[in-house]
Amino acid sequence: MGVMLVASCSSGTRATTDRSPPEAPSAREIELTSYGVVVDDPVRATQNRVAIQRAIDDHAGTGAVLKLPVGAIYLDRGEHYDSLRFGGIADLTLAGHGATSRIIIEGDAAGGYWVGIEIYDGAKRIILRDFSIEHGTIKDPSPTQQNHLVQVNAQRAITSDIEIASLRFGPCIGDALRIAGTSPNYVHRLKVHDFEMRTQGQPQAPKQGSRSGVSLQRGFKDVEISRFYIHGAKNSPIDMEPTAAAEMEGLNIHDGIVDNSAGTTVYAVSLGGWEDANRRAFPLRNSRFHHVEVREGQITVLATESLEISDVTVYASSRGPMANASQPMLYINHENKNLRLNRVDLVRDVGAGTGGLLLVSHGNDMYPSNIAIEGGTWTSRVDPQIKGNAYVAFESTHGVSIRNLALNLEGPTPAKAYGLRFRSSARDVRDIDIQGLRIKSPRGKLAAGIWLAATNSNAIAGVKITRTSAGEAASFGVLFDATEGSTIDRAPVLDANDFAGASAEWTTAHFATNRTFPRIVAPKK
Repeated sequence: MGVMLVASCSSGTRATTDRSPPEAPSAREIELTSYGVVVDDPVRATQNRVAIQRAIDDHAGTGAVLKLPVGAIYLDRGEHYDSLRFGGIADLTLAGHGATSRIIIEGDAAGGYWVGIEIYDGAKRIILRDFSIEHGTIKDPSPTQQNHLVQVNAQRAITSDIEIASLRFGPCIGDALRIAGTSPNYVHRLKVHDFEMRTQGQPQAPKQGSRSGVSLQRGFKDVEISRFYIHGAKNSPIDMEPTAAAEMEGLNIHDGIVDNSAGTTVYAVSLGGWEDANRRAFPLRNSRFHHVEVREGQITVLATESLEISDVTVYASSRGPMANASQPMLYINHENKNLRLNRVDLVRDVGAGTGGLLLVSHGNDMYPSNIAIEGGTWTSRVDPQIKGNAYVAFESTHGVSIRNLALNLEGPTPAKAYGLRFRSSARDVRDIDIQGLRIKSPRGKLAAGIWLAATNSNAIAGVKITRTSAGEAASFGVLFDATEGSTIDRAPVLDANDFAGASAEWTTAHFATNRTFPRIVAPKK
């Protein structure tokens, strides 16, 4: 809303104005050809690198836009381990004319670490936008694929307010984009958006694909990654495997496609923190992964606190590394607290390996707690031929809430399979609250819709199952089971469920027999 200003002029008349703030002056553009940059000539790689670096140093702090020309701009390795350096400087943009401005990193890697462009150690308000970057011919590449395209780093000072926009990452040996901070420093307020990674096709990379697409090494706060497509990584398209304790908070990944069909591992996306030798977790905190499609791979969650995964689709078939894999579509492991899965859809199609849909498990003295699932449709067209034969499994978990989840279990031989399995393998399972679960098994009846197994002298307690329906999907609605020395809930609540096609709404096995007496409330007519 404009502000009405009333002013008195010297003539005595009154003027009324509605003024908008003045427009900020346009940033000064510097054509890098004026510094001697030459396109389409690999012989000029050293000249181009020195020229662009001189422009960076000359215009640091001015807000200038350094303009790359149209064409292939070859760069070799500098005196350090990188080609272009934005170290400790502020207010500068490196921009091109879209994908037609191509930075090609090539030369002698000397068998070691090499980063194409690095923004690091106190750099502020740096922008990379509107160009393509890739690896060309690399002599003596790193044997561990430590040759990367772009890195945002914070070793000796906090690096902040960085934007990477509309970049195309082409064939690559190592990681396309690395984010790495070293405690107590970290990368702060980084935005990476509207980018494309097609990193396969580099002939010197193992199996001609990059190590990772986006690699979140450690040490960051308030990082937003949005509107993207990633394909061609052989390790993980989005990889988060911290190697030390550092700040890891406020990660927001959304509105993109992770395509793992060209990968060699099932790990399409990994999200999590770090665990030390003393079994202490330094978790990824207060983060979101939402509105993303994941193809032909698994989402792995390890060491998180208050992570939300929402409006996400995960799909697997015979086209990628999930074809022969028994790993679950979604794997939640070790210490995870307050995890939310909202409107997540999982599809394990014909041709995918005979694994499950979800596995929530534990490590040594590290356990998941407070897992909430809201909505979503989980479909499997293969049998879960894994330990326990369950499509969905929770091990040693405290606090599981499931609301309005649909399970379409279409494996060809369901008679020995289970919809959900809860097992007290390393500690008690407590506080299970299931409401509105819908189970379908169109190719025959499951052994049971829900299997509660108290084992290893631990307990299952606090069970409430409400408004769950299975129709003709299960021989038994709920199976209560226990081994000797273990404790099963004595009075679980079964409220308003519909297992009309089952032999019984519930049954017992082994040492649960005559030890559990469910409180049953009949469904309303």
